[in-house]
Amino acid sequence: MKKILILFFFIFIASCQPIERAELVVFDNNQLSKFDIFSKSIEIQSIFEKKISEPYIGYTLKISPHKRIEDWLNNNFKAVSNENKFKNEPF
Repeated sequence: MKKILILFFFIFIASCQPIERAELVVFDNNQLSKFDIFSKSIEIQSIFEKKISEPYIGYTLKISPHKRIEDWLNNNFKAVSNENKFKNEPF
């Protein structure tokens, strides 16, 4: 009985595979192109609704796609004029 238990233990340990951990994805808006917009101001409109149930993955994300796009617009678009208003379509 003892030999069977030891054999089972070694087979169990040998069959265990290491778990692969995915590396964290880093979003760095500084690596993306910068845009000068000929407008007085930039207005961001958003109608994003976070879905926190299956089959959506919204509940697994620390920062939502809506927030990522908003950050990208704020960091990479610059208003450089005295007239008009740059307004995105709601996303």
